[in-house]
Amino acid sequence: MDTLQKNARKWIGIEDIDNRKNKSSILKTVPVQNICLNVMVDRVNKITRHRIMSANRAKDTSTEIEVRKALFSRGFRYRLHKSKLPGKPDIVLKKYSTVIFVHGCFWHGHECRRRPKSKSNREFWNIKIQNNRLRDFKARSELINLGWRVLVIWECAVRRKSPPFSESKILDTITDWIKGDGLLAILSEGGFEECL
Repeated sequence: MDTLQKNARKWIGIEDIDNRKNKSSILKTVPVQNICLNVMVDRVNKITRHRIMSANRAKDTSTEIEVRKALFSRGFRYRLHKSKLPGKPDIVLKKYSTVIFVHGCFWHGHECRRRPKSKSNREFWNIKIQNNRLRDFKARSELINLGWRVLVIWECAVRRKSPPFSESKILDTITDWIKGDGLLAILSEGGFEECL
């Protein structure tokens, strides 16, 4: 293996990259066996990157906890993250045959003003978020076919400042919907929308 291939293996993480002196985030084009690879060199080592990405939780987020507290204060009792249901819903209200998903605007691709845009590696993030949206759609469809009612609450609806989510009149609308008979509803920054 020549020096160029060794460097390419090192830059794409096949060999240890933690000992590099230059950890600046620059895009390098590396030819490996007549193929050009665009490689993003990270600013932090693998251990630090792992710790940062591990901090992004899939459940028990602050938004989800705020929704749970608001529902509990309204007298609803629920189960969390029921793994036997499609999509592993965040909140399950078995008494009302209702499941609630609390979606983060970035991770689930909500088109709102609060959603941060990815600044690097856009192609990767666009594909990842599109796959998340497709998986969300499939889970909602399967749940409705199984007889469940689905409520999707977007992060932007909960994170508003005036009035706070726990004190807003939208909770009355959510309570009425849960006790009603609609199949699918979405709560976002723009308001409450009953879809089915």
